[in-house]
Amino acid sequence: MSQESTWAPIDNPILLTEMLSELDPIYYLDEDNDGYQDAGLYELQRTEQGQELSSSCSKLKRLLSVVSRELYHAVLQRQSSYARELKRVTHLHEMLVSCTDQCKSAREHVNTGRECVSTVSLRLLHYYKRRARLLAILRALRTLSALRQTDTRITTLLEAEDYAGAVQLCVACQQAAAAWRSLSCVRQLAGKLGDTLACVEARLDRTLARVCGEGFNADAYSQIMAGYNLLGYVRLSEHDSDEFGSASDMCKLVAPQFLPGCLRDLCAALYRLMRGYHTASACHSSSESYEAIMVKKKLTEGRERVWRDVAETATLLLQQITNCDVDDFMRVLRLIDRLILVGSQFCQVGHNSLQDSLRRLSLQYVQVYHAARFDELRMFMETELWHLCPVTSDFSADKLQEFKLLKVNLSNLESEVVESYFDDSYEGDPFALSNDGEEEKEDFMTSTSGVSDNKGSVSDDSEDEHALHADFIAEDGEENYSFVRSYSNASSNQLDRQLSIARSPLIANTTLFVLRLIGKYMCMMQLLRCISFDIVSCIFQIFDFYLLAVHNFFVDSSSGSDESMYTQRLRFFLDRVQRVVTTPPCANSLLCLTDPNNLYGFIQRMVACESLVFLANQLNTLRPYIEAAIPNAKHQFLHQFYVQTVGAAVDLRGPVYSSVAVRALNYSKLLEEMATVKWDINEIMSQQSPYVSWLLEQFRNLQTKLNELSHEIPLARIPYQMIIEQTIRLTNWALIEGFASVKRCTQEGRALMQLDFQMLMMELEKQLGSRSFPDRDAVDGYIKAFYLPETEFERWISDHRNLSSKHIISLVNNASSLQFNKKLRNKLLLAAEDTERRR
Repeated sequence: MSQESTWAPIDNPILLTEMLSELDPIYYLDEDNDGYQDAGLYELQRTEQGQELSSSCSKLKRLLSVVSRELYHAVLQRQSSYARELKRVTHLHEMLVSCTDQCKSAREHVNTGRECVSTVSLRLLHYYKRRARLLAILRALRTLSALRQTDTRITTLLEAEDYAGAVQLCVACQQAAAAWRSLSCVRQLAGKLGDTLACVEARLDRTLARVCGEGFNADAYSQIMAGYNLLGYVRLSEHDSDEFGSASDMCKLVAPQFLPGCLRDLCAALYRLMRGYHTASACHSSSESYEAIMVKKKLTEGRERVWRDVAETATLLLQQITNCDVDDFMRVLRLIDRLILVGSQFCQVGHNSLQDSLRRLSLQYVQVYHAARFDELRMFMETELWHLCPVTSDFSADKLQEFKLLKVNLSNLESEVVESYFDDSYEGDPFALSNDGEEEKEDFMTSTSGVSDNKGSVSDDSEDEHALHADFIAEDGEENYSFVRSYSNASSNQLDRQLSIARSPLIANTTLFVLRLIGKYMCMMQLLRCISFDIVSCIFQIFDFYLLAVHNFFVDSSSGSDESMYTQRLRFFLDRVQRVVTTPPCANSLLCLTDPNNLYGFIQRMVACESLVFLANQLNTLRPYIEAAIPNAKHQFLHQFYVQTVGAAVDLRGPVYSSVAVRALNYSKLLEEMATVKWDINEIMSQQSPYVSWLLEQFRNLQTKLNELSHEIPLARIPYQMIIEQTIRLTNWALIEGFASVKRCTQEGRALMQLDFQMLMMELEKQLGSRSFPDRDAVDGYIKAFYLPETEFERWISDHRNLSSKHIISLVNNASSLQFNKKLRNKLLLAAEDTERRR
């Protein structure tokens, strides 16, 4: 047990080191060393006593175990080196043996040659060997000569369009040059052949692009495909990524004015590429071989990639659209719209990337364009003097160039869906857009100098006929204009000019600008369905601003314009727009609206208001086109705009013409004239009061002013009627005010009031040629109310809430039937005062 524990392996490295240090240096000596001794004898000599022998043996056994273990570890660590060295020595031994055998064989052959072969035979063998070497050199020189002429032969084959022969020759030369690569000249030639093969490959790419782009040729395509097959693969015509990277920089250099033409050429080239691709696919469809089927499959799978590359290329150039003017922008839109149609026919996949780019860039352009046009509209409004723009009697929005382009766009949209651009029968260019409507001259302006310049007298019959035409006032509601003066002394040219102007719509230069702007927006909507409602919103803002400007310029609230002329729809519109437009437009300082000689700018007010109504009518005509362009979900907003905004244009006539009517007559002077009349008379008068004559004179002066204004332009029927009707309406209420201001009045005085009013109406009917006067019944009813019995007073007052408390109080205080019923009179007075407070 003790021996086993003593000889057990020692794992402690410190203890191992100590034991190895106890080993005597003699054990490390070789046999050849002078100090070498036998280990057993050495240990016996060291052991002097027998009792130390056992302990010495135990120690030596322990040291033997340690040394053996260390030796084993050292052998294991150097095992790989030992194996390599052993292998090297073995290989060296084999080589020495082989060399020994070769030397023996050579000596034997030399001895045989000495004995059997003569000198002549050796000389023949020497010459044969030399001849063989010279033939090899000659073949090498011929091969090198052929390699040297490879470029010329390949160029000749390429010019003959023998691409398969050129590729085959180039590949053969490369294989031949590989055998002579040890020569420096051949190494250079091998590199040059590699470049030549790359040039042949590039020539194949260019030729394939030309064949597929300019006009497909089946024979040339077969030659190209044979060349590709010899190269070991089939390669389609495609652009390199580096070309796309450089295309982005090139597109940035395109000037905005050249963008439509550049884009048209680009789209045409891309279309030729797609058409060539389509024709190549059809060419491979005719064969049923495995190779043709694989090529057809690759071509079919590559359609989407080709269209994606086409869309990316067009998108690069489309980035410059934000710098174009609006006409070039419209041309670009038509080209991109046609390109999207061509792409949908080329491959049945989505083209969201091009549409998304178009939507983003177009929306950005429209926003910038609208902001600029809105500022331009403000400038037009603030510099407009509202003179009549002479146009033909049949003028409408479709006479303008912009709406002619709209018709062209609509016709293109209707016709393009039936035509396939990839049929063999189609030989045109889908991007050669027609210019219909772009070069036609607009012809809707009338001459301001008359129809002709002929001079001379006019016959009496002609003058009578012209006077007959000039003296009419339209009654049937179909004519929009009426003459308020006679042209019995006018020449034929003057009358023809007046008749032409009379039938023409009343518009200003700003109206033409707005119509043109709406026409451009309409064309944009037809081509940009994705943002059509955003464009419609621009039209909304333009019309809102135009209506607000006309209201702010020509409705004079400081002059006491009649608030009752405002409809609820007009009030709602003004409240909405005035919250949005933070900076309202300012009227031109040269616009005179306070001069009584021009009837407080009646001509300018009429042109502005009627041009607004004309603009609203044109929008009503365009409504079907707008509805067709916007999504169905937005139709409710469009309907709301037409009802609340477009309809408010007609409602603005009342406040505008009321601003003239409140100052057309001196109503304060009328009240003063009525106050001088004595109403507490005791006998019925047979003649009218002086204020009636004064009032009729005022109306004659008003007509005179209107006649003078009609020398500038014939007055429109509706404004003419409205200014007369509103003046009469205000006159009637002034009469009620004057009658209510009477403190003392007898029954005979009431009869005089009735007589004055009847005489006034009769004379106005003769003077104006009309019997329909607004609020005529209100004056007549107010005069007759003084004679009502006391039982009907309360009901009558409740039915006439448009009367003020002053009118009711005067009526109650002066009514004959209430003179003896103080209780009812006090009740009515309190009710009138309460009603006035509630107002």
